[in-house]
Amino acid sequence: MKNKLVYIIGGTLVAGSLIFGGTAISQETAARPAMFGSVVAIEGSRVTVSGKSGKDGATTIYTVDTSDAKITEGLGQGATALSTQNVAVGDQVAVLATAID
Repeated sequence: MKNKLVYIIGGTLVAGSLIFGGTAISQETAARPAMFGSVVAIEGSRVTVSGKSGKDGATTIYTVDTSDAKITEGLGQGATALSTQNVAVGDQVAVLATAID
């Protein structure tokens, strides 16, 4: 089965570190945490992601609560809306979080 590139927009970072990733400017011109990686676990509305950071490639794990997030495969007009049931371990994910809990 082919893994997808999934976008989570509006999730809340509930566990983990922002060692990797960066910030993105939203339409409201506010900086938001932006993280990237691979899905390693899904439990209800929480998605756990693993990614590499820094020059040494250290692994960073974080968990995002997607209950208030928009989840899509693709962006813009061609984006397909998804739920956490459509996200699978191994999918690549880009997260634009609205809050850090």
